[in-house]
Amino acid sequence: DVWYTVLTARAAAFDQPEAAKRDFAIGAVSFYLKQKNLAEAEESFKAVEAQGLMDANLRKAMGDLFFDNGLYERAMVEYQKILAADANRRDVVVRVARFYEVTGDDAAKKENLEGARDAYTKALEADKLHPDAQRKLLNVEAKIFARDERMNSQKSSIDQARALENRAEEAAARRDYAQAISLLKEADARYAEVTDEFPLESKDANTGRRTVQMRTKELKQQLIDNSASLSGTSTAFAVRQLAGSPLP
Repeated sequence: DVWYTVLTARAAAFDQPEAAKRDFAIGAVSFYLKQKNLAEAEESFKAVEAQGLMDANLRKAMGDLFFDNGLYERAMVEYQKILAADANRRDVVVRVARFYEVTGDDAAKKENLEGARDAYTKALEADKLHPDAQRKLLNVEAKIFARDERMNSQKSSIDQARALENRAEEAAARRDYAQAISLLKEADARYAEVTDEFPLESKDANTGRRTVQMRTKELKQQLIDNSASLSGTSTAFAVRQLAGSPLP
């Protein structure tokens, strides 16, 4: 390979001015990254290190090449090496903060709100002067709060529905079928308030609705079966009306 051969050649290593060799090294790695040839880019990078050319500034330039080509994790390896020797390198700190911002943005797009929050927090820890991280952190925290409020509301609806089911069973035990059916209707309405946003709550609500609807049918039938024991034709008629069944 032409780039690798020239980069590792003795003439390239010793006969050219230091600045020219560094520029050539950056050009080689940049070329391979643009070609999406990470293996050759890494080989060129190693060749530069082997020749003793890799000072902090060249490492920063190499890190920027990886970063600008979307290889953020790879860039962070080089940035962290620089910061280990000089934690106050502002140009590197800015890039590290940008890495965490990008990570947070990706997490936010996937609705991984906690992941986004953690990443934006790290961006601010890296660079307290970051222009966007604070705004994005506040925004994602607001989304987390709103989501948790919706979840709590849906859990409350399920709890209310279950309480109504229990009351309905107590009424049924007293053979107060009309009251039991009315309570089950309220329970079904509470379950219906639950959306499919949260899988576990949605599953519980769907199961609850099926149970309530089956139990309602059973109680309506019991109401009809017991209507004959009620005194008065008008009373029997009212019972059948409530049960939702046609008269014979």
